Amino acid sequence: MSYGQASFLSVGISRIDRQHHRIAEIIAKLHNADSRGDTCAVTDTLYELLNQIIEHFAAENAMLQNAGHPLAIHYRRTHEAFIARVNNYALQLEGGQNVIRRLLADLHIWWNGHLQHHQADNALLSKSKGLFSRILRGLYQRK
Repeated sequence: MSYGQASFLSVGISRIDRQHHRIAEIIAKLHNADSRGDTCAVTDTLYELLNQIIEHFAAENAMLQNAGHPLAIHYRRTHEAFIARVNNYALQLEGGQNVIRRLLADLHIWWNGHLQHHQADNALLSKSKGLFSRILRGLYQRK
């Protein structure tokens, strides 16, 4: 699976698009580390991914909250739960458990779902004459 297909990653907000590309790069790096059997690189890359996801979700949560998105609280809670799940994988890896296959499968499911939610939101926002979309782009294109 290619996580970095440019059109699939784009939601039209440059800051979020850049973060999506960075997350895709790190997931690919995690796959590569696992393929090489490099457990140190897997652990290091997982923490790199965790930090990027935390940064990304913080940006999304602030953006949605500032724009008055009707599902902002739901997304924040979903993001918090996913961060906890990835952190749990990191702790298990540090504890010597071989959870990389489950982690990669979980990341695959999350990544596709996360991007589909963006696409669904964009479609919904377009139907509402783009009000939220214009607000979001106005707030975050300049960052």
